[in-house]
Amino acid sequence: MHVRTRHWNVPVVSTMLTCALILTSTPVFASNPTQRPLYEIAFVGPLTGPQGTFTTRLELAARLAVNQANARSSLPFRLQFVAYDTKGDPALSRVIDQHLVSRPHLVAVVGPTTNEDVAIAGPLFAASQLAMVTPSAGAPSLATMGYRNFFRVVADDGAQGIADGDFLVKARGSRRVFVVSDGSAYGSAIALAVSAQVTRDGGIVTNEVAPATTQCATGPGDAAQYTQIARAALASQATSVFYGGSYCDFGLLLTSLTNAGYHGVILSDDAVDSSALVRSVAMTNNLDGVYLSCGCVTSTNVAFNRAFARVAHVSAARANDAAEAYDATNTIIAAMGSLSRVTRAALTAALRRVVYHGITGSVSFAANGNRRATVTSFAQLQNGSIVPIGSA
Repeated sequence: MHVRTRHWNVPVVSTMLTCALILTSTPVFASNPTQRPLYEIAFVGPLTGPQGTFTTRLELAARLAVNQANARSSLPFRLQFVAYDTKGDPALSRVIDQHLVSRPHLVAVVGPTTNEDVAIAGPLFAASQLAMVTPSAGAPSLATMGYRNFFRVVADDGAQGIADGDFLVKARGSRRVFVVSDGSAYGSAIALAVSAQVTRDGGIVTNEVAPATTQCATGPGDAAQYTQIARAALASQATSVFYGGSYCDFGLLLTSLTNAGYHGVILSDDAVDSSALVRSVAMTNNLDGVYLSCGCVTSTNVAFNRAFARVAHVSAARANDAAEAYDATNTIIAAMGSLSRVTRAALTAALRRVVYHGITGSVSFAANGNRRATVTSFAQLQNGSIVPIGSA
């Protein structure tokens, strides 16, 4: 991915960051040499806009981890948590990144949460040795950038695509699979991975690209735009349909598949939010039996689930990657705790050797920043509710 560099003057930075900065309830500590040292952990992602609901849940999980850490008197330092809203705007992301590297007490970033924002932040964060630990950005290409300060706690889309392909062929017995991508970088990458794995498993794949028209941002859209795709799915004699993309256009495709008389297996990815998906589909019963996958873990940790539900007002089972955001933050804090003196460079080095046992399992990182052991979870939508069915 090509990243363009743009220079901004101070007034622009100040104005845009006024809108982007969100200070949480984590206390602000006065500078006092007799106190434990203060370090900042930032969260970066689109907290408003089409991805706002998803990202806000990750921010709440990360904030929860910092607040809990501050409540522990055993920590040799104090933490301040700050969150920045990129609004899905690349220009604003660049401004925020430039601001972050200038903050003297900032030692790590939870995020950025999107593939695009990680790619934008990469060169600048690497130059300042600022560690970024993403809980949700899954593009395989991010691990090939060569930045030693890049880490992620979620499965990459390639690993998830392999699990999805196996699920369709081996678990659901499909030999013909119709794979639809929404044309986005994310949708295309995971659709490609699914197609490749189905083929390796001996299945027959038909690929289609249906460029998204809503992207959850431009209104409800029209299911008629997917009529031809639905007819092509039937004509292919596929017993499974996989969709790579976001929930708004997936909802339109579901309606078209139902109208066309398709009755096979349907699987989509973790860009699909079940509650929002229900609202986006004309007939709720279109959802019955639809499968969803996530390169993440459904938390069974009672303490986290209760604490998260109190702050997020939603079950952790309905918040994909929230457990990963919690573990990403706690992994950073654990790595900080292993150091006699916390600096950006020292923390990046500590993250490369850390082994943290979190609520999503053991967290440690390979040389390319990928998590060593990842999980893909599967669920089924039943009457508008998400029901976990297992993992791979």
